[in-house]
Amino acid sequence: MMEPTAVEDAKKACLKRSFGGALDDREQELLSTFLATEEGQQYMTESNEMKSLLAGVATVEPIDSTQMVADFEAMMRGRLQTARRTMPWALLCTSGLWTIIGITCLAADGPQWRVMGWAMLGLAAFFVIFWVALWRKQISLLAADDLLDRLDSDKQLARSRMAQIRGYAVGIAFLSIFGYAVAQVWGTVGVLFWLLGTAAIVCINYRYLYAQKRRNQKLWDWWEGR
Repeated sequence: MMEPTAVEDAKKACLKRSFGGALDDREQELLSTFLATEEGQQYMTESNEMKSLLAGVATVEPIDSTQMVADFEAMMRGRLQTARRTMPWALLCTSGLWTIIGITCLAADGPQWRVMGWAMLGLAAFFVIFWVALWRKQISLLAADDLLDRLDSDKQLARSRMAQIRGYAVGIAFLSIFGYAVAQVWGTVGVLFWLLGTAAIVCINYRYLYAQKRRNQKLWDWWEGR
């Protein structure tokens, strides 16, 4: 029995095959396995019928897979190079700033400030580990000859349930620890402002990423549909 994510990828491969797109080795293998099932046969029939219906409405041109791969890799290498150049500044602005604040809090009077100080130092250490790991990952990707395969593997890993659980767990732990430290110093009002600030940062980051994708929407649509 195929995994749910594999079935979804196989369905995308069915559509690509029906509309004349080229399949890579992984997609061909998934499609062969999927077509061996009754569900796969039915979905392929529906895909072909969909193409026939659209033939009288619009002209569907085959995807130039080779050019898409080249364009997407060029875009990603440019983004990785830009990120690698800005990484030292990101490390300095986050970990450096929180280290200074943490030391200042530890030097202040009162146990609540010590809680805040250790929380800030822990946050600084977390981001040092995070930025160093991300920087090494970017260097590895830039040096890879099979960049698209590496990115595809990372995408499949990120979609796995275990990776999502780990991500939520880290986020909840981060918010809980720092929220507790804020509550010790500024009480409920401080926690409220902390949550509002976190929500604002998430929204701004989402809007920035959305704007970045819209600049190359065609490439991103192709990538998400692989």
